[in-house]
Amino acid sequence: MRLEDESSDPEYFDLDEHLYYTEHNTTYGALCNEMTGRIQLEQTSVWDQLKLDDIDSDLVRECSHQLRTICKEDLLEFKRSINYYRKSGFGKARDQDSMHWYLAKVFTFVEDFSMSSSKTVHKPIRRFRSKPEVRYDEDTGEEVITYEEDINPYTTGFPRALPTFDLMNIDHEEASGGDSRSWNCRDGFCIARIKTLWGPSTPENPDTNSEILSQSANFARLHLSSRPFLLFSIGLLIYGKRFSVCIFDRAGVRISPEHDMFLDMEVFIRVIRSLTCVLGAQDIGQDPTARFVKSPREPDFYVIKPIGRDERSWRTIGPPIWSSMSLFGRGTVVWKVAEYEEATDEVVGPTMIMKTAWRSAQRNPESSLSRYVTAIARQYSEVSVAEFVTGGDVYVEGGSPPDIPLATELSSGRETARNNSSTKTLITIPLLRRQNPSDEDSPILHRVILSTVGRPLWDYKDEKELARGFVAVMRTHKRLCELNVLHRDISPGNILLAEDPENAPPGHEAFLTDFELARVGDEAGATLHDRTQIERTKRPPEMLSDHNLLGSTAKLATPISGTVVFMALDLLKIVVSEVDDPEAQATSFKHNAHHDLESLVFVLAYVLLRKALLIASSDEKYKVVRKNLDEEFRKSFGRIDSWDILTWRRSLMCFRWIGESYLAPFIREHFSKVLLEILGIIYRKMFRIYFQEDCGVLSKATVVSDPAAEERRMEEDDLTHDYLLKLFLYLADYKVELSQ
Repeated sequence: MRLEDESSDPEYFDLDEHLYYTEHNTTYGALCNEMTGRIQLEQTSVWDQLKLDDIDSDLVRECSHQLRTICKEDLLEFKRSINYYRKSGFGKARDQDSMHWYLAKVFTFVEDFSMSSSKTVHKPIRRFRSKPEVRYDEDTGEEVITYEEDINPYTTGFPRALPTFDLMNIDHEEASGGDSRSWNCRDGFCIARIKTLWGPSTPENPDTNSEILSQSANFARLHLSSRPFLLFSIGLLIYGKRFSVCIFDRAGVRISPEHDMFLDMEVFIRVIRSLTCVLGAQDIGQDPTARFVKSPREPDFYVIKPIGRDERSWRTIGPPIWSSMSLFGRGTVVWKVAEYEEATDEVVGPTMIMKTAWRSAQRNPESSLSRYVTAIARQYSEVSVAEFVTGGDVYVEGGSPPDIPLATELSSGRETARNNSSTKTLITIPLLRRQNPSDEDSPILHRVILSTVGRPLWDYKDEKELARGFVAVMRTHKRLCELNVLHRDISPGNILLAEDPENAPPGHEAFLTDFELARVGDEAGATLHDRTQIERTKRPPEMLSDHNLLGSTAKLATPISGTVVFMALDLLKIVVSEVDDPEAQATSFKHNAHHDLESLVFVLAYVLLRKALLIASSDEKYKVVRKNLDEEFRKSFGRIDSWDILTWRRSLMCFRWIGESYLAPFIREHFSKVLLEILGIIYRKMFRIYFQEDCGVLSKATVVSDPAAEERRMEEDDLTHDYLLKLFLYLADYKVELSQ
């Protein structure tokens, strides 16, 4: 067999360097845009959730009196600093530091205050800890943002952006040895700025998406991504003399009424006492179905209440293997788990996978979709998917009614008994907000257990294993499409290699997982999208890297779905057009199998680039190579803004690193000639498809017929399963030799 590709290498696109933004600026801007339509101002429900009325009024009055008396000079100097900064507009980093010093004294005073005659005695559970590591620009007084370089060089970077104060649980702080960098030890945060920023709920503010609110959104994003089983994040915002409290969940942010901390000192004291002395674990966002267990003989873990109809409890094994870095949307977290026997405190049975995410009530539950696809796999041996064990919507009490049958199952006569769930409390966003459900599409917490455990694609031992894995997934996807099941969310996290490659059955060297966004039924290969039919807020989906797009806060389900960085170009263009002009004329498209295959091509590019990074990171002699690869990775897969992603996608940047002369020796040393040739063929195929699309747009209005146009149309087709299968089968059977 000979690998054929008739075309010559195309010219590279000329890309401007200024398009490569820093991660902080991109993330910050994306968060600003994403919050549009998700902000609820002047929410007294925030005070209710903080239980301010539960705090002894006599204690609050006495605390306020003594604070004004004992700390009188400090408070006066504090007010002078704020007033001077507000009037002059000038200030140095030391002014910001002095504000922190005064606030730290106030926090400590209120946290430790006690009164023998008080009706209730609350000792501090948490404390506000100042951050000496925070750095400020000497001239502007603005916070300097840096990024962790060693946490994970293969993502968009985990920022070392630190809040002014951490709300630290005393027990967790002691257990962590005082490591203040760990977000999973924080119960909340406080941002304090001496600069009189427009507060997020200031009526005079023409733009409610203020600077301090955007900063808090970034901290909430890091908090929710790092703290296990956290359903919402609480932040105290202080700007000049004024303050408010924000509560972020996966659907948006609620902001309390704004107060003056000097004129309304009793309210300020209630907030501090609430956060440090009153609120329990669930009150600050802990999932009620997950219980933290400290073990003297092994790493700490969480015990999870039964899921679905299954009566077993589960315990986590190690840290999460995946946690979404997005703020809004599904908030997907994936763990390794095993059955847990409460009576004996022992693990029973094999390791499995547990996925938790928020779902739309208008979509088929992932548990139903996974069960349906598992049934298909049992009938068709070539279908390799993660096997469903149990799952369902999450109830505070644990367990849930039986899975909802799909329409295709109902039409085939499948019946499902219904449990009476009226006595159970479903975990939804309105429940977290202590509100009544506003509609039938309130986001619902959902959980599934899968028995098939895998490894990341970039963990392949040799190129044959990688090729056979792609062959297995390609055949699986092809058969599912023939059975009217379209995955619609192909990404590196949804394709896994077999845990034990030596004993994996032929055709199951890898498997497809995460069918949450799948389409089932006759329409699976031809989904129409009409923008005028979708109720939505005017917000772009830049940060929605792990969930379906273009839905409003209440309506998360829409025909466009997938991980933005790996989304097919046709779909990505529609996403960008939605951002540019939400009121534009309706657009229709078909989401077909070739869109998934296009995503698969970008997954291959991602896997190989990440493999190269892993190799380069393992040896100090590749230090310069690693730096160059890291830059290539960030340009290709580190984009967050949809416009940036589209710009780099058009140029097929994720393939360009293969041809860079400064990486050539490293690439020849670690990748076979056959694999590189296959990548070249795929690159040229994708280039011709994209180039033909652009030419078609440019020539739509011409009156002169291009004689070569018909020939090009006959020459170029969409990506097909058979086309890609032929390439991967060749690599799987070829005697691999490294390029020399």
